Amino acid sequence: GVLRMRKGWKQAPILVSHFSMVMLMIGGAVTHHESREAYMVLYHGDTGDSAYSLTELSIEIAEIEEGVKQDPTVIGSHLISGIRGEINDSREIMLPNLPFDVEVSRFHINAKLYPVQGRPPEDVDVVDGYFASAAEPTDFEEKNLASCLLKVKNRETGETKNLILYKGVQHDITMTVGGKIYGFKLGGEIWPLPFQVRLDDSRGEKHPGTGVAKTYESDVTVLDENGAAQRQFKIEMNEPLRYKGFTFYQTSWDDSGEKTLSAFTVKTNPSDQWPKIAIYACGIALFVHFIFKLIGFVNASIARSKNGQK
Repeated sequence: GVLRMRKGWKQAPILVSHFSMVMLMIGGAVTHHESREAYMVLYHGDTGDSAYSLTELSIEIAEIEEGVKQDPTVIGSHLISGIRGEINDSREIMLPNLPFDVEVSRFHINAKLYPVQGRPPEDVDVVDGYFASAAEPTDFEEKNLASCLLKVKNRETGETKNLILYKGVQHDITMTVGGKIYGFKLGGEIWPLPFQVRLDDSRGEKHPGTGVAKTYESDVTVLDENGAAQRQFKIEMNEPLRYKGFTFYQTSWDDSGEKTLSAFTVKTNPSDQWPKIAIYACGIALFVHFIFKLIGFVNASIARSKNGQK
């Protein structure tokens, strides 16, 4: 339609409206391929500087000293997503800041963890009396409980130890390497943010008798890396916070515990504002086109009236 329509200043508004629809469709494609989504959960008065993904997985490794986790080393999703679901593939990852390297294999999209009772099934890896077996993936990616086999290779001694990492296990799986204790965990990839968000207050209303939130909003303060306040904002269901390329949407709210809780969807999307720009451009173009048509109609009516009088 854009290629075949007549070109001229009178057709310019219609041409702009068509290009706006093209921009809208391109924006949808960019969103589908390039946007990323994670979640942040804050209790009243808490401050967060990271979000976690429900769909992109990473492996976190941290030394544990006197029961306290030190700064973790993270094997990001970009390193292991290529072998997820490819049971016969593996990925060896060098960890120069740790005394060992790891090999990731047997990466199930969805799995169940079983204790060994009697003879285990063939073609499974038994570690500490447990094995992971593939399960049918669910329609919702965030509900899949992935598992993988992790081979930890001590670079100094050449000794290899195996671990089964399972997304359904919320705590770290520990192992001693070179006399030190390390924790390993498979879970949603952590997004470190270049700023902090503090939940100052939150309010909500639930549908009577259902417990389902009807409306909710949160008052937040954006802090810099040193804790200095940069911006105060009220996030509502249709009014997100946009800051430094991140968009925070109010996802849920709960006041059933000792403290009220607010959950936010955190998104990065290079085409975040494209739909709004496209709709505004299309609306303005169609309004101008309507004015052109109205002026033409009025002029033609006046001309017919004059001709009738003659």
